[in-house]
Amino acid sequence: MSLSLDAIARCSEGHDAEQPVDACGERPLARCPIAVVGATGAVGREVLTLLAREGVPASSVRAFASERSAGQRRAFGDAKIEIEALPPATDGGAIRRAFEGCPISIFAADGATAGAYAPGAIEAGSVVIDNSSRYRLEAGVPLVVPEVNAEELNRGPRLIANPNCIVIILLTALTPLRRAFGVRRVIASTYQAVSGAGQAAMDELAWQAERTLHQRREVDSRDNIPGNEQHAGLAAEDGVNAGGALATHSPRTPRVFREPCAFNVFSHDSALDLLTGRNVEEEKIIAESRKIWREERLAIHPTCIRVPVFRSHAASVFLELDRDASEGEVRALLSRAPGVRVIDDRAGNDFPTALKAANQNDVLVGRIRAEPEASDDAHRAEPASRTTTDRDHRSRSFSLFIAGDQLLKGAAWNAVQIAQAVAKQRALRENISTGEQRTLSAAALAG
Repeated sequence: MSLSLDAIARCSEGHDAEQPVDACGERPLARCPIAVVGATGAVGREVLTLLAREGVPASSVRAFASERSAGQRRAFGDAKIEIEALPPATDGGAIRRAFEGCPISIFAADGATAGAYAPGAIEAGSVVIDNSSRYRLEAGVPLVVPEVNAEELNRGPRLIANPNCIVIILLTALTPLRRAFGVRRVIASTYQAVSGAGQAAMDELAWQAERTLHQRREVDSRDNIPGNEQHAGLAAEDGVNAGGALATHSPRTPRVFREPCAFNVFSHDSALDLLTGRNVEEEKIIAESRKIWREERLAIHPTCIRVPVFRSHAASVFLELDRDASEGEVRALLSRAPGVRVIDDRAGNDFPTALKAANQNDVLVGRIRAEPEASDDAHRAEPASRTTTDRDHRSRSFSLFIAGDQLLKGAAWNAVQIAQAVAKQRALRENISTGEQRTLSAAALAG
């Protein structure tokens, strides 16, 4: 039986969106045992926090990680949860037993782990939601952002892929505009936090920043002491010039990235295609956006940059629409869009930032402005000052600034939203099945 997501949504009308309910009036995930793979990683920890907030009891969660984390007890709401080691990847029977009794499994590990364990989890009866890139572009595997293409869940897939973090953030913000006006072209420059590369990258940023500031304080202290000119050479050896600036060769030897990440901005250092000049992250944005929007020839041109921020990705986006729109229409549309919060106060110079987006489930959008078009003679040369009526000018070209927490909406929260939808479908199926059984029993008694 196919269950419409519209029907599922109707079952939740009148309830708080932060506490979705099933047909029985309970939060759906609270009744659904869940396995979490990669529970000790940056995304896995966020998943556990969100599940606790959704009312899932600790006794209903199986938290898996590597052998070295086995036996650790981690906070889960007001309770504690014990980390279990995944069984050997070669033991199919043990893998199936590990996931038995868990209708939903959220994988917050790497692609190799997903490839080794997801098939066994599915065989054990679990619906797998995978955050890695392993299955994203595989035919038949839906790539889902609930605010964008939740209808992909209607057919009851057993394997669901979570898109790339910056793809989720971009498409959550851009899809409302695409639905209303169509999208001809997207040019996006992304500014991506180091946590997108995992906990080790966050540790590296913290260590490099601390080391650099410590060196700077040492140099400042030496410069304030007369006759300490000899320390200039020592400072340079420490990786700091006499004036306190970083030397070309710093002791902040990068391990996770090719470049130092503290006090630095550099091209996303995923592997580069020598022919196209695009790196892997940029290729992911192109391929995944085309799959999610079901538009194989979508013109999308990303440039991905890593910035010294712990969490939250941001993007400067230039958008060409198929149909004219005004700034007012775009702003109003985004203000009503699910999962989007507009911060666009020109008078107060208040717009999205990585810090504002951190620890938030919503994607923040601001700097909304209509841009002059090449064919628009009236706007080829910007006037020295603009009047309020300029905001009513209709254009097909718009610029936006977007920010979102890539550990939450870009990963863990998106996965939990999918889990909510799957749990609602499961609850409705159980209720329908129970109702049918009661009807059959009543008919048998009447007969």
